[in-house]
Amino acid sequence: MPPGSNETINGTERIGWDQLAADAVELAAIRYVIYVDGSTRTELTGVSSAASATTSGFACAARLPALSLGAHTLQLASFVNNGSVLESARSAVLRVTVVVAATAMATPAPAIRAATIRTSDGLGARVEPVANGLERRPISPSRPTAASSSPSNAAASASCATATSSPNRRSHWTASWVPTAS
Repeated sequence: MPPGSNETINGTERIGWDQLAADAVELAAIRYVIYVDGSTRTELTGVSSAASATTSGFACAARLPALSLGAHTLQLASFVNNGSVLESARSAVLRVTVVVAATAMATPAPAIRAATIRTSDGLGARVEPVANGLERRPISPSRPTAASSSPSNAAASASCATATSSPNRRSHWTASWVPTAS
């Protein structure tokens, strides 16, 4: 990007530059700082450099420091520490605007509301949501107890999952069989 132009970023990017050095040994002795908004000096960590140089120098990159939302100016400098710090002149200004990182917006699952349903043989069931956003796993109905094996005893229940926009996300609900008047 040409110096002086403005770039929109989300703050998770790496910044790259070409560093002149006689060889990889000299390159290893060089460290780097970034000036944010002209005054905040931060040493860059996790700098990676190409193993060999091109005509422009060694390609280097590092993660940007944490930046608040909004407009900022960035300048790079290199330095060596041989008992005292010898720092290069700052690079040309790079103007950036930090914006909120775009995230994948999942379509929310359809709302599951509590309801009472009636089967064709007159049994009633109360369906209620329990949780949303659960991971998908095979679900099998609960086994009825002896007390609930008859439709007149209301203890049988089952768990099911309903589909959402993501294949691995589900809403979980339970259905409890309850006696109802015919």
